[in-house]
Amino acid sequence: MRMIIVSGRSGSGKSTALNVLEDSGYYCIDNLPAGLLPELAERALIHTELAQPLVAVSIDARNLPSHLSRFPELLAEVRNRHIQCDVLYLDADEETLLKRFSETRRRHPLSNASRSLAEAIHDESQLLGPIADLVFDVRCLPNPYWKPELREQSGLDQPVIDYLAAQPDVEEMYQDISSYLLKWLPRFAASNRAYVTIAIGCTGGHHRSVYLTERLGQLLQQSLKNVQVRHRDLS
Repeated sequence: MRMIIVSGRSGSGKSTALNVLEDSGYYCIDNLPAGLLPELAERALIHTELAQPLVAVSIDARNLPSHLSRFPELLAEVRNRHIQCDVLYLDADEETLLKRFSETRRRHPLSNASRSLAEAIHDESQLLGPIADLVFDVRCLPNPYWKPELREQSGLDQPVIDYLAAQPDVEEMYQDISSYLLKWLPRFAASNRAYVTIAIGCTGGHHRSVYLTERLGQLLQQSLKNVQVRHRDLS
């Protein structure tokens, strides 16, 4: 069985992602209460008529905060049933989200008479923290895209690796992130966290984030078990 959990801030494209998954053969459920996730997985395993069932669910800020805070535990329950379960977390910068909601009649689910749209967008990222885990934005680093000879390559290619490795800001960012992870990941584990997702983001997702993800993955694999490295935007 394959399950995909679609989440992210309102206006980031979750509905579009669900529509694409549905067109690809997934049985899709929008706004699932997070507490029902293990039960849904169990029922899908038992009752489906498909040899390899495909299920996609959307879990977002419309959930109760108490349910969202238990998300890592609930996700572990699903995976302990030997179900391949991936989390697709969508996001956009706050300026883009503000523009999208300002141009539509749709109300942000967290906005009300006492909470502005900007406050709702900011608060939503905090509420969804247990789903996103750790996200590092590295768009401030030198971008190989602006080097014509490097543009069509990725952070897996040696010329891009050499370019980024020679940048002091890149090395400083790597040292800061690696120090943080080496210090705090063991404490996550000590608090019974079965899974932690670490996301590295840059514009395009081909150069800087790939390079840093590879380096961090190699570092963490030396001391931690079951470290998986994935590059979402590489074909």
